[in-house]
Order: sequence, then C-alpha cells, then structure tokens
Amino acid sequence: MKLLYDVGSVTEQGAEQGASVSVSRRDFLKILAAVSATGISGTFASSASTFAAELKNTAAAKRGSYTVRPWCGDNFALGHRLRDGELPQAPQKAERTVDFVIVGGGMAGLCTAHHLKDQDFLLLEQYEQTGGTSSGGSYRGIDYSRGAVCTGSDGALKQQLFDELNIKPVVITAEETEWHSAGQWYKSLTGNDKFHKEFNRLLSEIKAIKSKSDTNLGEVTFAGFLSGYDRELVGLINNISRSFFCAGPDYVSATAGFFMLQALTSDSYVFDGGNSGIARALRGSVDTAATGRIHTDCFVWSVKPTDKGAAVVYGDSSGNMHRVDCKHVVVTTPPLVAVRILPELPEKVKAAWSNLEYGAFVVANFCMPKKVLQCPYQSFADDAYPFSQMVLAEAPYQAAGKYKPDMGSVLTVYHPFLHGSVGRRQLLNLEREQFASSLVAQVTSLFEPLQNNLDQIEITRWGHAVMVPRPGLSSILNKANQYTTPWMTFAHSSAGGGQSLEGALSAARNAADTCLKIATT
Repeated sequence: MKLLYDVGSVTEQGAEQGASVSVSRRDFLKILAAVSATGISGTFASSASTFAAELKNTAAAKRGSYTVRPWCGDNFALGHRLRDGELPQAPQKAERTVDFVIVGGGMAGLCTAHHLKDQDFLLLEQYEQTGGTSSGGSYRGIDYSRGAVCTGSDGALKQQLFDELNIKPVVITAEETEWHSAGQWYKSLTGNDKFHKEFNRLLSEIKAIKSKSDTNLGEVTFAGFLSGYDRELVGLINNISRSFFCAGPDYVSATAGFFMLQALTSDSYVFDGGNSGIARALRGSVDTAATGRIHTDCFVWSVKPTDKGAAVVYGDSSGNMHRVDCKHVVVTTPPLVAVRILPELPEKVKAAWSNLEYGAFVVANFCMPKKVLQCPYQSFADDAYPFSQMVLAEAPYQAAGKYKPDMGSVLTVYHPFLHGSVGRRQLLNLEREQFASSLVAQVTSLFEPLQNNLDQIEITRWGHAVMVPRPGLSSILNKANQYTTPWMTFAHSSAGGGQSLEGALSAARNAADTCLKIATT
C-alpha cells in the first residue's frame, strides 16, 4: 500500500516529512467548530457539534506538540479516472501469459494466493503494501492496524489458516471492554448500575428475538428494536453502529445490528498489529513459495474475456501499461470497483452492484513514547463524540508477555463518515493538520494523559471500505452472486453480505478451488 499520498485540498509544505503541530486551546476550539460545520453531516453532525461546545469546559485543548505524518490509505486519483472513463491506451497483445491472475492484494487476494502458491499465478495490488484494510504500521516495536484489528472466533477456516501459517492469536475477553456513556466510564458487561442493567436487558431481549423464525431481520432496520431503552444506552449503540457500518441503526438491517451486538459481547482473537499480522504472514508464505508472483504498485484498468480465458490490463508505478493473459481471473476488489474494471458484466449484475452503498472512514493511530493510558484493549464512546471504537495496540503484546516499557503505546481510533458520496467528499476534502488537531482534542477529553505524551499521529483514509448492510442487502447480493462465468470468479470479502475475515477466507477458498479444478483439466 502506498503510504505517502496528499490528495484533495492538502498541499501543505513539508507533507512528505510530516508536519510538527503546536496548537493552543483557542485554535483547538476553532478547528472543532470548523470540522463540526463542514467535516461531518447528517447524524454525525450533532455529536461533533455537541463536543465542540462542551470542550470549552475540558482540559483537552491545552497546548501540545506532535508530528502529523503524511496521509495513508486510499489514493483516489486513479480510481476517479477509472470512474470517469478516462482510460489509458491498452496494449493490444499480452506480454505475459499465466494460468491465473488475482486482482487485489487484500485479505481475500492474499488468501487466494496462499492456496495457489504452487500454481502459475500473478497477483496485482494497487498499493505498495499488501493487506488492504488489513494493512498496518509500526512504532517503537509495536505493530498497529490501519484497519481491521481483530476477529471474533476461532472457526474452522480460520484455525486451519492459522495452523498453516504457524501463527496464534491472543484471546482478549469481552469482559475487559470499557464503555463511555453520558460522561462516565463503565467497565465490563456486568454490573448492578442502570447502564449495565439496560445493556443486559437489551442483550437478553435480542437473544429471544433471534430464537424466533417469524421475523425477517434482514428486511427491517435495527432501530425498531431499540425503542423503549434508556436514551444513554441507545446513544452508545447508535455511535457504535456508525463505527461498525458508517450508518446508524435507523439505516442498517436488524441482522447487522444483532451481529454487531454479538461481536461486542464476544471474545476478541488478536494478533500483533491486528489483522495486519495475518496479512503479513500470508505475504511471507506466498513470497517464500512463489517468489516474484506478487506485483505491487499496479493499478488494474480492465479485465475482459478472451477465447482462452481473460486479459488483464494494468499500469505500473511509472505509468507504463501492461497486459497479461490467463485461463482464469480472480477479482477480489469491492463490487464498486469490480463493476468498473469488468465492462463485460451483464447489465443485471452491474445494476445490482451499483445499488450497493459504501461508507468512508478514518483510522487514526496516536503514537506515544510512554505508556500513560490505563485503558483496556477495546473502548467505545457514545454519540457525544464523532467516533466510537478505540483500540490499544500494545494489548496483545502485554497479553503474550512481550511488552517492554520502552515500546511506548499506540491508541487506534476509528472515525466514520456518512455513507455514500457525501461522506467520501468530506473524507477527500479533509485538511490533514486541522483534522488531526480536532481528533487530538476529542480523544484527549477521554484520555487526558495523552495530551502531554503524544509523539506523532498517523491518519489513514479509506474511501469505499465498508459495505453498508441496509435492509434488503441479501437480495441485491443474491442477484449478483447468481452470475457465473468460466473466465472469472468474484471473491471479495463482502460477497456474503458483510466484510469479515471469515468472508475473505470463504471467498478465497471457493475461488482457489475453482482455479485448481481448471489446473487439473
């Protein structure tokens, strides 16, 4: 994944080296007001505005100094050229022929390559680093995530993969999670106070509803199941929903909402760096067995059928165009991208995929030279804030007995934007230093020791990363999934209705099985 992108309105001098920021209390408040007015809209605006007003009574805006590193994540330039039909001249003849081409080096693409590492394949990844939203970085020996941070269980597919890669997660129990609601922190899932009683009443009633078969939970919104509960709890659930899905309970299906509650109350299986630890292990496995099969900094412009399989046209980091032909191609990009690079798709499939909605979000990693935060692995904030989920990157090191004091600390914060084009435009137009300053102020109001101990902050932007699980999603995907062709397999992690490690592994396994059948014929 390419790590040095300054796009949109960000043209500040010194972006490649990162910028040192020193911000006063007054500047913090001005920034927060600006972000509240222009950076967030719809259901996300009220929380940011409320926070900006209340910040005047906190110590969050005290002067501090830290470095804002260059943007990480999506580079929108080439994708927007593809969207707008500004296609480069494609080579007429293939310069290379392989049996299989894998488009995309995220989790599904890497898993497919892992299963095909003894075959003649080529994987093409747009960015310098593989992993997609399961990529990561490192600070003083602590690997941190730029996206997915954990998985929910040790199911058969995952356990098989972990065994093959010789990696083992640490288990962090749900009881260690903390919740910030109405200005107060609550620990664990159990307690006799009002918050815990309401939370457990919700969980109990949701469990009873799930046991019934007379409600199609995929066709109704989650919000309908939250009526009658304490406003403070609902505010927390609303904000967690936005963090998970870039949409609130009034927009996502009850199926998605019930899944979210299950994830919140289940143990987390965590690697160093979150799921980027899995991605690194997969990359190492493939590189060891099939050196030179993964090509990075390669943007795929088109995938078309030929009389012998498929032709894949891509450009390299120097802008040179290439064509590789193959017997079969595995497309692991999100449907939004796949529909643009696959011009031969039937119109009904294009129509189905075009009806899908995506959410944009930011992952901010707060890097500190000392461990000053006494918080658990996961924390969640209510709708007084424009973000909810926060993760402590050193937690798996501590759980495994590998942590050393000189490693410092990294806090990972997930900031969603409104789903659809509105949120993506907001993401694209962020001013990097101002946005960083607003986040520092907001997070410091929750964790005050951070304010004088922050060394640097790295912000990763994802423009089309979360498929919004609104009611009716399964019927849309079923229409698209009915399409099969001998020259192409679609294998994105969201093909089953929601992005997850399980979805990526399942899609990759099916795609690899298809390729292996072709290899034996």
